[in-house]
Amino acid sequence: MTDIAIIVAWTIASYLLGTVPFGDIVARIAGVDIRSVGTRNPGAANVYREIGPKYGIAVFALDVAKGVVATAPMLLMGDHVWAPLPPAFAVVLGHIFPVIGSRSGGTGMATAIGTTAGLAPFGLLAGVPAALVLLAITRNAGFTGGLLFLATALLAWVVRDEVIGPLGVLGIGVLVLAKARLQYGSLMRREAED
Repeated sequence: MTDIAIIVAWTIASYLLGTVPFGDIVARIAGVDIRSVGTRNPGAANVYREIGPKYGIAVFALDVAKGVVATAPMLLMGDHVWAPLPPAFAVVLGHIFPVIGSRSGGTGMATAIGTTAGLAPFGLLAGVPAALVLLAITRNAGFTGGLLFLATALLAWVVRDEVIGPLGVLGIGVLVLAKARLQYGSLMRREAED
């Protein structure tokens, strides 16, 4: 199998992995329909607020793992520095727009954070401590995630002096933030009508 065929197969598998709704699964285990409470988003932040910390942390860890599994192995494709990009976008798109199942996906924030493990691992290592401090101060996961993408891309570019991984991080960050804006804007309009 050629390198390109491996990347294509991994990209398809990554999309399918992205469609696994860990927020719904964990919430169901807790006996809650997460899509009917709080922001109705099946993400870690809503699960954390509506069901409890251990459930929210579990969803966050599982969603981050999706991004890591999709991208980190692609680092082994040494001759193709762009190899992590297709699976990174695929896993996030699978999370946001799953073709399997009848429900819409979440915003993809945690999964996108996981993709940085393969796109910009050095930037991620430097950016996480600052993001954790910011999250503790602001208590705003979306704001913190957006700044984490920006910091990760910038730090990866400075440390490694390469542009493909950082551009991938920024592209995925924009995709996730656009989905969040659409999703929460729709929720706010619905609540205003009620």
